[in-house]
Amino acid sequence: MDRFDSLDDKLPDFLLTNLLGVDRMRYTTPTPIQRHCVPLALAGHDVLASAQTGSGKTVGFLLPLIAAVAKNRSTAGKETNNNNNNNNIPPIIKGKTPSSPAALILAPTRELALQIELEIEKLTFGAPLPPISSENVATRWSACCYGGATARPQLEALASGVEILVATPGRLADFLDRNLVSLSRCQFLVLDEADRMLDMGFEPQLKKIVEQNDMPSRMDRQTLLFSATFPEPLRRIAQKSYLRPASARVEAGKVGASNKSVEQRLIRVEGEGTKRDKLHLLLSLLQRSEKGSTIVFTNKKHVAQWIAKELGKKSIKCSQIHGDRSQGQRESALSQFRDGKVDVLIATDAVSRGIDIPDVAHVIQFDLPFGVKEFESYTHRIGRTGRAGKTGIATSFYVPGYQPKIGNAELWSLIKNSFDESGMDLPGWFHQEKSGGQQQQRRSINRGQSTANQDQQVNGGGRRVVRPPVARPPRRTRINENASGLKNKRR
Repeated sequence: MDRFDSLDDKLPDFLLTNLLGVDRMRYTTPTPIQRHCVPLALAGHDVLASAQTGSGKTVGFLLPLIAAVAKNRSTAGKETNNNNNNNNIPPIIKGKTPSSPAALILAPTRELALQIELEIEKLTFGAPLPPISSENVATRWSACCYGGATARPQLEALASGVEILVATPGRLADFLDRNLVSLSRCQFLVLDEADRMLDMGFEPQLKKIVEQNDMPSRMDRQTLLFSATFPEPLRRIAQKSYLRPASARVEAGKVGASNKSVEQRLIRVEGEGTKRDKLHLLLSLLQRSEKGSTIVFTNKKHVAQWIAKELGKKSIKCSQIHGDRSQGQRESALSQFRDGKVDVLIATDAVSRGIDIPDVAHVIQFDLPFGVKEFESYTHRIGRTGRAGKTGIATSFYVPGYQPKIGNAELWSLIKNSFDESGMDLPGWFHQEKSGGQQQQRRSINRGQSTANQDQQVNGGGRRVVRPPVARPPRRTRINENASGLKNKRR
């Protein structure tokens, strides 16, 4: 598939109009992941897909999903002997549960879940309504269920019946336990950012949703697993519990690699690497940058709050999103940023994955990830710009040295690899940092060894010597007589 218009005989008219229309989403050429995954999914295959962040995975799974649901809606109320896995969806049984969706999409965070539902709304705009007399078709195309918000509005949206349910695992597991949702009609399952769901500890909820409720078995449904990375443990679980044996695997580009359409830049933080030192750099960048939206990433919530306060003093309009913000505040911050009411969004990693905000010109990493184990966040953060074939800039503040929670020398080789993979040039000072950092690390090690050697000399060659307490002789008192009377002296 080289162009989306080649799918005119496989996608419903409303879907093609929304996808290709110059006044709609204006897609023309599929990205690599879409080029391979859309035809495979339309043909009914299970797909395990991984690609770089910003590669268009969401549209890649929504097109075949919506096409399958639309085909079922168009034949609602008619008896059919077609046993096709995707299109022979059982009728809705009203009165038993508020909702029995035909398709389920699971996402790790509420922001990503809301983003997916927004894309569904764009792609289903102007879709024909179901027949009024039909009891087999839901009245809504989609609904979104997530934690951290009042459940009542979500249940009201579900009550009329939905075709596509987008949910976070925790909230959906709760609704299933309370018998508020049935998955018996679910013929289409999508897991987006599946690796992160496991990292966040959602495996028990996923098992409950997929294996311990009324969802059809993997042989009786179609499953798509999408993510930026797919480590070996996740692949084993996917093959064992989610995907049919004859599934397709798609990798577009190097998994977990940085997007080449993003120009990466690195700035050395002078001084002690404090947040105040970084703030001067941030203000300089924001004041010199061209008009455009900017996301500033930091590792800590209180630092995000502090940055917002300091930018406000400089009359820089910004919003913030992190774990201490309520769901309403999060949604308001994203809405203001998307609508251009603020130019700067300050965030922790809550929005580093999966959130598609159009036309982000610049990503600034105020803090680099804490350590080697968290470095994957680097790729996901810079992936908020340069999306869907567009270009962008990603600037990172680098603090030399190995000082815990401040210095970034531990990340030196990983940063170099990211620049090398993307064909980006590193500043000259960065190459010098390697030898300087190694010398600093050796001095630190030598100081530690010197202390250890001193301990060895004292304690007998490094072996801990346990000596019994020394017995002290009993105190003796000498009594002297003198002119002033008796005096006791201790010896």
